[in-house]
Amino acid sequence: MKVVEKKEPAPSQGPCHIVAKKEGVIDSILVLEGQAMVKEGDLVRKGQVLISGAIYPPPPEPDPAKPDQQQQPSAQKPIRFVNAQGVVYGKYWYRFYGEALRDEVVEEKTGRRMLRYSIIMGDKEIIINGPQEIPYKYYESQTKSKILRWRNQELPVEFVTIEAEEVRHVSLKRSYEEAVEVAAQRARGKESKGMSQGAETVTRKYKVLGDKDDNPVRVVLTVETKEEFVVTRGIKPAEEPEKADKTVDN
Repeated sequence: MKVVEKKEPAPSQGPCHIVAKKEGVIDSILVLEGQAMVKEGDLVRKGQVLISGAIYPPPPEPDPAKPDQQQQPSAQKPIRFVNAQGVVYGKYWYRFYGEALRDEVVEEKTGRRMLRYSIIMGDKEIIINGPQEIPYKYYESQTKSKILRWRNQELPVEFVTIEAEEVRHVSLKRSYEEAVEVAAQRARGKESKGMSQGAETVTRKYKVLGDKDDNPVRVVLTVETKEEFVVTRGIKPAEEPEKADKTVDN
């Protein structure tokens, strides 16, 4: 067995911000380098700076004697720029939709299947093995083809394999409760493909749309997750603070 050393992601070159790659609510933030721009519970938008690589001085103390001359924090200039580093977790909500008919015709596999092998030369097909026609009224099929080669040259001969599985149509009549369960299962079936990798599920909530007379019955599944949804964005020390903090889509 060959052991391969795990390679960590290459650090960003030069000063950078840590920004949100999508909208969410801050769950926790740990700053290792840089300046925190948000706190727990804040709603953030895509591209918003979470940990700034531009380090600003603390805001000046208020001077009651000179309120008109008080410098506002937004006018402060960065005193230095760093490669922002930290861990930020946020809450994010996904929504998945599912529906089910009260009366529905579904397909079920019978377990019967067939294979047919043939060779196609031009417009002529020669069946090597298997039936001339697929012997099922309803079926699912998969066709694979391969062009034959001889001494790195393609021949005008195609080898074709057809695999067919018989299915039957079954009529179902569901109660309202059964239709709700099927619709919820179908919504839940979209969850694994629709969520970001590494997202940790916190809660699941189902909501039935409409009333008991609706057909189809519709369900919305809302999944609350906790996930790290940040990316880095480079900055240039020569930039003005307003430009360095400009929100952009990644």
